[in-house]
Amino acid sequence: MSLSAFQRRRREQAAREAMDKNKQQNKDEELQQLRERAKELGIPQASRLGEKKLLEAITAKEAELQEQAKAEKLRLLRERAIALCIENVEEKDDEALATEIAMKEAELQGDPNHGGDSDAGS
Repeated sequence: MSLSAFQRRRREQAAREAMDKNKQQNKDEELQQLRERAKELGIPQASRLGEKKLLEAITAKEAELQEQAKAEKLRLLRERAIALCIENVEEKDDEALATEIAMKEAELQGDPNHGGDSDAGS
């Protein structure tokens, strides 16, 4: 083996090692970002979890938060529907309630005999 071939192999090996090091650094950074996201979501012991467990915990927590937001939206729509005297609000989903609320509000805005509600003065 000539000296130049030896040098070439050393350079190739050094390049592979540098690529491996970069890959590991990227993995470490991604894991750190996952841990930070988990902490933001209030996931306990996020700093001790591995990538797979972090992803599972983050996915579960985000799904939980989406469900809570959906429930809160439905609650607010039901409150508004009740204020507008819409019937059977507990039986309707958020889309049906939003549609009926929009129709009722349009109807009330077009009614000259309706004195308006607290939103009319805003």
